This record gives sequence, C-alpha cells and structure tokens, in this order.
Amino acid sequence: MRIEEAQQTINSYRVLTTDRKSLKLLDKWNELLIEVKNLDLNQNELDILNKELEVQLCRISDSNIERKVVKESLKSTLLFMQNMLRIKDSYQYTTIGCFAGLLIPLISNISIIFGFLIGMVIGFILDNYLNNTQRNIKTNLHDTW
Repeated sequence: MRIEEAQQTINSYRVLTTDRKSLKLLDKWNELLIEVKNLDLNQNELDILNKELEVQLCRISDSNIERKVVKESLKSTLLFMQNMLRIKDSYQYTTIGCFAGLLIPLISNISIIFGFLIGMVIGFILDNYLNNTQRNIKTNLHDTW
C-alpha cells in the first residue's frame, strides 16, 4: 500500500468514528504519513514501508477502528521506522543534553540550573544541525497517552 493510499484509508476511517481520542490518533497517523512522504527514501525502503503500512492498516480495519488497536499500530509503526529505516525522534539530543547537563554540577562548582541550560542548548544545537542532515520525524505519541 502506497503512502497516498494509506492517507486516503486513514481519512476514510476518520469519517467512520466519532471517538475524540481515536480521531486524535488518526490525526497522528496523518502527520506521520505526511512526514514520511517528505523524506528521501530509496525504493527498497519504500517497499518495506509499504508492506508495514498494509499490515498495520489491515489490523486497524479488522478491529473496527478501536482506539487501543489504533494506538498500538501507530506505536508499532513508529518503532518499526526507527529500527528498520533509521529514522530518529527529532528532539533526541536535546533530551540527552538536558540529562547530561544535570550531571555537570557533580564535577564542577556550577548550579544545577546552569548545567541544565548548558546541556539543553548544546543538545538543541545538535538537533537543529542533525535535523537538516538526517532523517528525523517530529510525530510522537507523548500527548496521546
């Protein structure tokens, strides 16, 4: 199933459900598919992704668009893309920098807040650089739990 077909299928599911949380998850699916369409994937990666989309959308349709299954299939697809297609979360290094910055006061005489800010700024700079050079996605499930 191509990405455009998957988007049409997700939009048809939106018409069939009235549950607000399911609609939010289907919107996340749309966001993810739009971001993936804009990535520069080779034909082999597209074939792998098309098979995964077909499996996940069949899973959703078999469950009558149940919210739990929609969330699990979206989570499964995100993990698949991160593992198989080497796609990363866009704020990964900012998070790592924040936690590393909290460790700076252990080895020097600066405050925790200052160390946190230093780590966050370094992580943010790395994220901005890598977002321009690598394949990163901004779609996540943090606000759907």
